[in-house]
Amino acid sequence: PDEESHHHSWKLRLKNTILEPIARTDQLGDFEYSEAGRIILGSESFNVFNVQTNQPLVIVLRTGKAANGNVIFGPQYSKINKFELNDAIDLRLFVDHEEVPCPQLDIGIPGFNEVVIQIPAQYVKSDSPRIQVVGDHISYAYWFYQ
Repeated sequence: PDEESHHHSWKLRLKNTILEPIARTDQLGDFEYSEAGRIILGSESFNVFNVQTNQPLVIVLRTGKAANGNVIFGPQYSKINKFELNDAIDLRLFVDHEEVPCPQLDIGIPGFNEVVIQIPAQYVKSDSPRIQVVGDHISYAYWFYQ
């Protein structure tokens, strides 16, 4: 899926800082995968299309506990040797600007983690809702199911 066609955007809470996209090859269960993604220190948002209104929406986020990559602080260019999150992360989730309860997400397994976030039917009010995920996380991929 194309980030541009889904109007994907992200906001970094650190001023004058740019985090470049990251790539990782790691385990997920018994298999090895390669993914490209982003370290999100702030928020990211995107539209989901062809959604049935008033029906629950299930989000699967492929994430991880650790990553490395490059960062630009103003005129300086540096490398992040290891960016690591806690075993559990707290994210805030919004659908069309309305906050949805989101449980703490367990990402303590080494390698990639796929976490499931449930959006109850009463929050799905349009066929192309805008989803905003707020909080520090690593974002490799999203899948949506109804």
